[in-house]
Amino acid sequence: MEYPSGWTCEVTVLRLERYVGHSLPRREMLLGHVHARTLPPPELLVAAAHERFDAELQLTHEGTRRVLSALLERFARWIERERIADAAERALASPASAHR
Repeated sequence: MEYPSGWTCEVTVLRLERYVGHSLPRREMLLGHVHARTLPPPELLVAAAHERFDAELQLTHEGTRRVLSALLERFARWIERERIADAAERALASPASAHR
């Protein structure tokens, strides 16, 4: 599977944790050196997940649904900002922009 330039896959992050641990600042610093884009916190941990999901694995706890919905909306906005930034970087790096 191919990933867009500058993006990391979850497997890479899991392997990286072996070397830098679970420290978010150290991980972000290291990923920043290779120009990897990472979603800033927060992360969502669903405590008592066995009580918040039904037998069909549908999230039934309304409070958790609201938090997850807000997190996913934030994630969508972040992706759009990253797409815009990536397009701008590509435009600046293209040979055509050197002649302007």
